[in-house]
Amino acid sequence: LVTYTFAQLTERNFSIGPRVGVNFSKVSNTNNADYKSGLVAGLTSTYSITEHSGLTFDALYSREGSETESEPQLATELDYLRFLLAYDLFFRDLGDRFRPKIYVGPTLGVLLSAENQIEGAENDVDVKENYNTLDVGLALGLGFNLRIGEATWLNVDGRYLPGLTNIIDNKPSGADAIRNQGFQLSLGLAF
Repeated sequence: LVTYTFAQLTERNFSIGPRVGVNFSKVSNTNNADYKSGLVAGLTSTYSITEHSGLTFDALYSREGSETESEPQLATELDYLRFLLAYDLFFRDLGDRFRPKIYVGPTLGVLLSAENQIEGAENDVDVKENYNTLDVGLALGLGFNLRIGEATWLNVDGRYLPGLTNIIDNKPSGADAIRNQGFQLSLGLAF
């Protein structure tokens, strides 16, 4: 009986599934930095604490970076394994098909690779040693969950992702911190 009750509670309160989307990111305090688009994909999960609140944990591959309009054009690609732990506030009732939400929480990015692509150059330049391995930031988001089947939800999210830490290793003293910043649009399917 205890196992059955726990299974029922977990089934009702926990969902997990894939998430995919696009980042629009750039780095702060650099000359002529412009937004660069990149893939975001991985797993999302939500645990409902109450009918109107929950915790979301995402583990996502995230392509970030920036590009410049200067000549020659330079694109920096930063690949992260990014984790998010967010507190969710859901609107409408649990049984409703459409449930808007807002959320906030910290992110932690683990740098996988960093490359500079210079227009006209034959090869990309590995610059990972110039960047800090970890990047801490925030996620401020809004979206909605749409029930599309029995215990199956389509999650639509828009996130603002301001970085909090300097991403450059050994930044010169007196120089402004270089931080990741961006927006993310994504779709998830949770079961």
